[in-house]
Amino acid sequence: MIYSYNDLQEIFNDRVDYIETYTSYIGTNINDISVKNSNVLKSNIFLMLYNLSECIVKSTILLLHEQILSESLKFLDLNGAIKSTYIDFLICKDGFNNIKDDQKLNLRNLYCTRLEFHNNFITDFSYAEFTKYRKGLISGNIDHRAIVKLGNLYGIEEVKRNREEVELLRIKTIRNDLAHGSLSYKECSRDILFSKIVELKDSILDYFILYMENTRDYFSNKKFMSTSILVPI
Repeated sequence: MIYSYNDLQEIFNDRVDYIETYTSYIGTNINDISVKNSNVLKSNIFLMLYNLSECIVKSTILLLHEQILSESLKFLDLNGAIKSTYIDFLICKDGFNNIKDDQKLNLRNLYCTRLEFHNNFITDFSYAEFTKYRKGLISGNIDHRAIVKLGNLYGIEEVKRNREEVELLRIKTIRNDLAHGSLSYKECSRDILFSKIVELKDSILDYFILYMENTRDYFSNKKFMSTSILVPI
């Protein structure tokens, strides 16, 4: 269970340490490893980088839901993005997830009015409960675009790094190709120099260092909370 941002930072540091140690080992011993085995070892780096990506993003969202519940927040305490996300969650939970867009807009307004009027404590918004009605939210699909989309649900600032956006998509694609058998470990990194994989690794880690800085600011300044009495949805 993740109880604080320090727990999230510890998870990040541990995963980065694993990746750096593993990559360093390959680099130190690359001349003593057969080509076949080196390809398998290099391919594992792609999996470790994707593992970092999905783990950190999922852990961030999990912590956010825990914070909302542990802070005993009411609806009007939430920032505008989370209010909107919470309303959509309730609509799906109540079985109205397949209605037309114009009907959904009217329904969202009704829910919003009701929630503002009663302003009850948020007690049913755990990550486990939320993902019952948002299936596939995080499931082998994490790249920059998915991270931005998830961030928009909660008002988390986007990491703006053009190169890394492409690299994250590449990592996700390779991970899925390996997971679903479209590529073998030998094929995956056969034509990629180890030095290029190290550059890719450094690029992805730089991206998530910035992501962690954004999330640190988000949690330390409680940006999941409203800065005014009423934030428009």
